[in-house]
Amino acid sequence: MEEIIILPNDKELEKVILGSLLVSFNDSECIRAMELLIPEHFYELNHQVIYKTILLCIKKYKTLDAIVIKKELEFINEYANIGGPVYIQSLVSRVAGVKNIVMHSLILIEHYTARSLYQIGNNISRLIYTDNALKILDYTKEEVSKLYDIFKFRESQFAKNIAIEVSNDLNKAVPDVSFIETEFASLNDIIVGWEPSSLYIIAARPGMGKTALALQIAYHAAKKELPVAVFTLEMSSAQLVTRLISSESGINSTNIKKRNLSAAEKITISKTAHLIKDNIIVDDSTGLNVSILSSKARGLKDKYGIELLVLDYLQLMEPEYKKSGGNNREQDVSEMSKALKRLAKDLKIPVIALSQLSRDVEKRSGVKRPQLSDLRESGSIEQDADCVIFIYRPDYYNLQKDGSIPDGGTELIIAKQRNGSTGTAKLIFIPEQTKFINIENDEVINNNQQDLIF
Repeated sequence: MEEIIILPNDKELEKVILGSLLVSFNDSECIRAMELLIPEHFYELNHQVIYKTILLCIKKYKTLDAIVIKKELEFINEYANIGGPVYIQSLVSRVAGVKNIVMHSLILIEHYTARSLYQIGNNISRLIYTDNALKILDYTKEEVSKLYDIFKFRESQFAKNIAIEVSNDLNKAVPDVSFIETEFASLNDIIVGWEPSSLYIIAARPGMGKTALALQIAYHAAKKELPVAVFTLEMSSAQLVTRLISSESGINSTNIKKRNLSAAEKITISKTAHLIKDNIIVDDSTGLNVSILSSKARGLKDKYGIELLVLDYLQLMEPEYKKSGGNNREQDVSEMSKALKRLAKDLKIPVIALSQLSRDVEKRSGVKRPQLSDLRESGSIEQDADCVIFIYRPDYYNLQKDGSIPDGGTELIIAKQRNGSTGTAKLIFIPEQTKFINIENDEVINNNQQDLIF
């Protein structure tokens, strides 16, 4: 005989809470209880229906009585199912006062949390036969994290109260949300900096300098004593750090690659290597998929407190499952971008993912500035990203012949910004050092003082 498991619940307490709301919905204690409770906190399905209807009536009619709740329950064909006027009256008759309704609500939330943990455990028991251990671990962390958020009792708030909080924050010398500024003034003017919980996509055609820009971004944050994680799928850790040494030392990257170095340059490289910050963590693991990346990132957050994550690059990640009938690549990339956005939100850090653009850019005649439709393989990249930045170098296409564009002139095109404006930042790219610099830098202004507007 199969054992019947009764999960934690208190049906009588649920009735008392519902009765209290029906009698004194506008009491301050009842208002606070409704800020804490969601329908799923109630164990009885009928009680979930009644609570949803209570919330709806208050929102719709600004009042609550037997007439309006009857009307709404009848409209959804639930009035008879929940027991009609007899049951509603039985709830009301249980009310002795509302002073303990908040405490009662917390008990309901605790029961709900216990039931949820039981369900998570059941799901884990099933997953161990079908999924890899890292994916199960990631699932467990994510689901338990959601419960922690619920247990923090994030309350609904009136817009006016939020506005006052925002106003108070704006008057502070240091804001509560800490943007990570870039080293590029023109980019900071548009995006302010990298915002926690946001997903940034930096996209370009091959050879435009995606990796160089991402590495500079990461290392600039590391210089500010912020722990940073870089996941590199396109090159090895040694190759990536060699680029960093070239950029920081100013020594030609090709000469480093060919070992064509003077004695003085070798000394400079050695000094640079010893000065590299020790809070930038590089991972060049092969076969990286979303689950492995998420698990590693969470581990790095717990161990080192990483404040920024860079992925080079999105389309090189492995799909979660390799289907026998062939993968739907667009669906795979879509799942990856959604997972990266979740990761940014869960870890409360900026996630910067590099992305390849389609060949449609090359096919266009004349100016070949990228646009959002060029994002390769998935429209959901645009949808999931909080900000999309394109790298465009006219000299890549030999389009600076008229002298109006300086050598290495680069546009960072902010094509989408969920919480801000779009625009274009202007930089200079130095290919010998695989490095971007601000356009005001004296190093790049030619002797003939070319017009730098491009």
